[in-house]
Amino acid sequence: MPSDYEQITRDNIEEYGKGSERYLARLGDLYPNKTHFIFELLQNAEDANASKVRFIVSQDKLEMMHDGRTFTTQDVKGVCGIGESQKADDLTKIGRFGIGFKSVYAYTNSPEIHSGKEHFRICAFVRPHHATCRNVGAPWTTLFVFPFDKDESDQRNACREISECLSKLNTRTLLFLRRIMKVEYMSSETSGIFLRRESKHGAARKIELIEKKDEDETKETWIVFERVVRKGGDRVGFVELGFRANDEVTKIESERDTSLVVYFPTEILTRLGFCIQGPYRTTLARDNVSKGDPWNKKLVTETAELTVDALRQLKAMGLLTIPVLETLPINADDFREGMFNPIFTRVKEALLDEDLLPADGGSFVAGRRAMLARGAELAKLLDHGQLRSLFGDDDVRWLSSNVTQDRTLELRRYLTKELEVVEVTPDVFADHITKDFLTDQSDEWTRDFYCFLARHRALWRPEGTRHPWREPEPEGVLRNMAILRLQDGSHVIPFRDDGEPAAYLPSTDDAETRMTEREPSNATAPPIVRAVLTRHDETLKFLKDLGLREFDVVEENSERRVAEVQERKRHSAR
Repeated sequence: MPSDYEQITRDNIEEYGKGSERYLARLGDLYPNKTHFIFELLQNAEDANASKVRFIVSQDKLEMMHDGRTFTTQDVKGVCGIGESQKADDLTKIGRFGIGFKSVYAYTNSPEIHSGKEHFRICAFVRPHHATCRNVGAPWTTLFVFPFDKDESDQRNACREISECLSKLNTRTLLFLRRIMKVEYMSSETSGIFLRRESKHGAARKIELIEKKDEDETKETWIVFERVVRKGGDRVGFVELGFRANDEVTKIESERDTSLVVYFPTEILTRLGFCIQGPYRTTLARDNVSKGDPWNKKLVTETAELTVDALRQLKAMGLLTIPVLETLPINADDFREGMFNPIFTRVKEALLDEDLLPADGGSFVAGRRAMLARGAELAKLLDHGQLRSLFGDDDVRWLSSNVTQDRTLELRRYLTKELEVVEVTPDVFADHITKDFLTDQSDEWTRDFYCFLARHRALWRPEGTRHPWREPEPEGVLRNMAILRLQDGSHVIPFRDDGEPAAYLPSTDDAETRMTEREPSNATAPPIVRAVLTRHDETLKFLKDLGLREFDVVEENSERRVAEVQERKRHSAR
């Protein structure tokens, strides 16, 4: 049995007054975009547990149908009222039928609804009247008909504007819905289908969004995480966040200029690289939210906790990579103040204290124990144990070498400025080198070390020539460090106090080289650089550029004889 439309009309006249039409007429202009009512219709279909929705635009009307729950008397009262809805205090519902539905009056004066036993049209915004029954036809359960009958509205413009709105919908319209799986639209100008597929993916939901338009098909894949929200101890819904992924869900991709979603996008930009959604309290036009509202602040705090939990889950799923870090609130200027500051703050705390930063070798490290190499060659030269030895931290690790100044500048700035991750430059590395550290390393490592130094002359160069018009280049810090490894494995500085080399290169003569590879037989043997280190072209070039040369026996004997003669003369003079 249908509702008592006459009684509802009498009640509404009493409630709103006989002359209320001129005020209610303004509701059609409530939204900045007249076609916003399309979202209102989708919202109410979602609340009715519909899985499919269809829009049909003709020259004189719009028809919308869905397969959800049929209308009840309470729904009739809601759609004919102002804020009169079963959903008014239910934050798990998207729409508030009374206000939201009124946006259709931008195009029509007399909408019709056919659903179950209810067949009525609405006059003067709040007055339902019986309408001729229409068989909706399976699988549909509810039909809305919106004639383009406003005096000031040209039918052709209405048809064009609504068709354009439907064609500009995108797959992301369905991202955070839970029931609607298919939306199709058709008109004389265009047609298309949006599909939503959902499956479980670890601790998240995998959402596939597909758009078919003409001969084209596009697809997006998202990973959505959720967190239950409670009010007064009662569960009232979820906050959610979605990361864009590739089709195989093997990597996460960043999205920029995302808007806060209250089931459908609002006008508020989040500056995040992922989408966030929740049952926020919105303005009547549902395009904005009150940033100071206590409930909305609670939802942002819940979203902050969800973001950290999502990072933990992505790590467990093998998806926590450098591109994921780039989706986070890492630009301090965007998040230092404002609505989403709690997300910025909570993420920063987690990255500092938990092993959530990708490190080299497939491991993870907390920001407090992370180090960032300036250049891949440093990260390759120093492993975890060597870092620990140099910097005195039992569990310090390199961050992933995929963090570079060229490719991830903003992330690198965040890591060094906000998380205060130590950036190890060649100069910092050189400042921490000790003789004991060098002595403990293998010949293979020492060879690689010399190759590194060959590419960083500033670390071992001599002091530059002094000029009256400019400062000389300072002497390299390693020029007075015991970087030369001798045949016996000991280390000496490259030069004596008189500026002469403190060690010599092994002779290029094979026989002499074999001799120098043995331990020195007497105290007069000259200090020789370990021969194995000179068999690599780059290391040999470095040692020569440093100023070392082969030991010349003739020259050495000549110098020794001269020194002996001078010593005898001094002795005779005494």
